[in-house]
Amino acid sequence: MKNLFKKIGALLVAAVMVLSMCTAVFAEGPTAQIRIKNAGTNATFDYLQVIVPDTHKETGWAFATPAIAEKYKTVFNEQDDQTIIKKMIVLESANTKYEGTEPATTGQIENALEAVLGDSSIMGAATRAATAPITVTSAGVYAIKGTEDGYAYSAMAAYIAFKEYNITTGVPSNLENKEIEAKKTPTKIEKTSDDSDKVVEIGRQVTYTVTGTVPYLPSTQERFYKIKDTIKGASYNVETEGAHKNELKVAVKIGDTSYERYVSVSKDGSSFELDLSEFVKTNDNANKTITITYGATVTDTYVGNTVVAGDGNNWSKPNYGSKTEELFTGRISITKTGESKEVLEGAGFKVYKEETKNNETVKKYAKFDNNKLAGWTTNEAEATEITTGADGTVTISGLDLGTYKFKEVTAPRGYSINTNDASGTIALTTGKEKAESADDIVATNATMSDTKLNSLPSTGGMGTYLFTIIGVVVMAGAAGAFFISRRKGSEE
Repeated sequence: MKNLFKKIGALLVAAVMVLSMCTAVFAEGPTAQIRIKNAGTNATFDYLQVIVPDTHKETGWAFATPAIAEKYKTVFNEQDDQTIIKKMIVLESANTKYEGTEPATTGQIENALEAVLGDSSIMGAATRAATAPITVTSAGVYAIKGTEDGYAYSAMAAYIAFKEYNITTGVPSNLENKEIEAKKTPTKIEKTSDDSDKVVEIGRQVTYTVTGTVPYLPSTQERFYKIKDTIKGASYNVETEGAHKNELKVAVKIGDTSYERYVSVSKDGSSFELDLSEFVKTNDNANKTITITYGATVTDTYVGNTVVAGDGNNWSKPNYGSKTEELFTGRISITKTGESKEVLEGAGFKVYKEETKNNETVKKYAKFDNNKLAGWTTNEAEATEITTGADGTVTISGLDLGTYKFKEVTAPRGYSINTNDASGTIALTTGKEKAESADDIVATNATMSDTKLNSLPSTGGMGTYLFTIIGVVVMAGAAGAFFISRRKGSEE
């Protein structure tokens, strides 16, 4: 029995050794590299073999799976796998035994690749996040999807051919490396406004500028390029009359050429979509700088404006960048107190700022809607009066940087109007050149103190009594003098 176990053990050891040797041999099979030019150092690639060698087929090639074949059949509008592959072979090399076969088009091939790479069920079997160069172990066609921060890649394909054959067996012994060039578009997009410090006031007209890159698009059946803009806290400056009434004028510049376009805004006025597909019918404009500008008017205390270039629904229609430009408004308060620092409710103020033009200082008085800025006027009578609450304070918002003055026009009951106007200032935090959030805006708030009214005589009070007593005394003295003078006269 011991000898039996020894024999079995020896056989198992031998089997393991043979398998180990076979594994080493199998691992040394032919390989090839797919080198990708123009790919970033941080780029990664998902890849999938779509066409494989098959000696049982007329062309010697076959689609890797029925699902992949269906994608090609749909794009080529052809039901026979081998006919599709023949067309692709003829496109690659006109001098083949398939002369007379209509060649495939680049567009058909790119459309089919996009269909494959855009199908998540097919891509479930793909090799993920490989780096270039990609090492493969089989001849055929590989579909490749590139991913890199800041760029959108178009679909790529690499054909790996048999390079050498065993002259004895005729079996391929080596594969041919392939070099392809990545087609990619920067997805960085910039959005700026003409207010460099990012602090505005309600009613300010702002010009926005969007800068991006025209994408390189494969020869897909649907070539389009759209830019969508969304805004809150502001309204687009649509035309108010003429042929383009209620439309937004957008200036477009591609490379050195300028265009003018008008677009409709959404019903709620919060967005518009600019269709630039006319500029990507070919790739003549690919990777050129594109700039668009348009205007809007601030309507609230915060403005958020976001632009998105591209579709973004799936990888084959990617986002070519997005950016949000934020604008902020300032706020400032005035607190009213009495002589003993008690807070005073009911003090009314009108707010103004002073502007100097042509050596002349002009006062511009503020209009408010629920204490938010609603406009300016040079007529004080048209200005809005704001009133302190129970805490003696009133706060106004929607303001730009600068100095604001408070003129008291209504004093609290029992107090007199202070004729010395108070002032406050809105500024950026020390060291900041532009606001990145509302916290970067600080206010030096205004304060004002009132005095009580001077006392006046009360009707029926001590003042009346005093005058009455004095009158009675005077009248009594006069009567006494009269009677004394009469008595003296009668004695004489």
